[in-house]
Amino acid sequence: MFRQAMVAVAIAACSGASPVEDARAALIRDTLIRGDQLWRVREPQLVAQKLATMATSRFAFLRGTNRLYWDDLQRGTPVESSTAYGSADAAGVMLVGDPHLENLGTFQAPTGEIVVDWNDFDSSTWGPYWGDARRLAVACYVAGLEIGRDDAGAAALAERAARGYAEEIGALSAGREAPMALGAYLDDLTAKAREDGDADKLATYTTVKDGVRTMRTGVIDPPIDGVTQDELVPLADADAAALARAIAAWPDTVWASTDRASLALVGGARGMARRLGAGVSSYPLYRWYAIVRGPTDAPDDDRLIELKEASDPVRLTGLPAWPPRTDRSNAERVVRNQRALHEWPDDDPQLGWTQLGELAIQVRSRTGLQSGVDVAKLATKVASGKYTQADVDDLATSAGRLLARAHARGALRDDRPALPVIAAALHGDALGFTAETAAFARAYGAQTENDVGLFRALLAADGPLLGGAP
Repeated sequence: MFRQAMVAVAIAACSGASPVEDARAALIRDTLIRGDQLWRVREPQLVAQKLATMATSRFAFLRGTNRLYWDDLQRGTPVESSTAYGSADAAGVMLVGDPHLENLGTFQAPTGEIVVDWNDFDSSTWGPYWGDARRLAVACYVAGLEIGRDDAGAAALAERAARGYAEEIGALSAGREAPMALGAYLDDLTAKAREDGDADKLATYTTVKDGVRTMRTGVIDPPIDGVTQDELVPLADADAAALARAIAAWPDTVWASTDRASLALVGGARGMARRLGAGVSSYPLYRWYAIVRGPTDAPDDDRLIELKEASDPVRLTGLPAWPPRTDRSNAERVVRNQRALHEWPDDDPQLGWTQLGELAIQVRSRTGLQSGVDVAKLATKVASGKYTQADVDDLATSAGRLLARAHARGALRDDRPALPVIAAALHGDALGFTAETAAFARAYGAQTENDVGLFRALLAADGPLLGGAP
């Protein structure tokens, strides 16, 4: 109790916080400590680096606080979260779960076309469609601030995302699906993915000697302010043997048309390494890279895969807990929902899952064909004149449309299609939904701006783990 009182005093001294803001700071602290508790026990230094990463920018903080967002939405505080566009059925739609801009990226469709879709389904579950739409709108508002827009300009970006979503749902429900005009930024992203191709990540993370491809180990990108950015760590013999067994079980879960016989580990223990420094919310989770055989024995067509620990999604009050009996693990949930919500369910033919002891592990491709949105780089290119404000508007609109298309492909928990349920909840009022969603995003975005300051003060007052016990 004494320590909590001292923390509150320190926060107030650092930030000029009011009693309400003190309560908000305590809520932020508690949410982050509870959410990271497993990893605090396992590897507290990685949790400390995650929190340090979150403090670097508004958008990094947003990425690390998806659990806080959904908790706020369910509480209805600190920003009013009721909606005029909901229904009991529309509160049980299959969600992306964390649809912010940096969770958009490129994939190669079976046709060879490079497409843009959502690339992170860790938080995917069933819940209110408007919660996903608002999360995206808030992300667009925060991204707007990051690229130098004022409050009104950031709010306009959130409005673009909301309008893109509502208008796309209206068009889809009327049978008027139109080709996606992605805009300059996403067009360039797809062009970069096409240029980088399959081998780009192989060149970065692997080497070939005596005709056998093995993993590089050590620092790939140097740390920034003591925070690991990209590093590969070799595995102990016992860990390598366990991971090899997990990889051997994975081909049974990939897309049916994939050549499963070719997906064999290359290089033995030297064909695997632990990856450190990826993600924000998922920064402390286990990740491994491994090399698997391609269609031939030659190293030129080897493939790089990522094995990533899968954790629980956000818990939505009043809805059944995950995973349901149809899923054997969180990793299976993530894969199943990605396939259900993607335009092309086989745009990552290596997508699957496995088990490593008690850990549920998602497996996916790592190639240059998968290139993601980067808000910090976008801000730099806007500042340099490479992209205009209209280009950023197009990105937000496309993100809204892509979220609508994902929801429209999904289903309710009882397998009824989601599109007619969402369309009925919108009742043809795209303008009203846009105004409501944009108003929420502006208010919650301003709250996020305040939260970042409180969070930084907490780190300064309470230390790199926010005072939580490892």
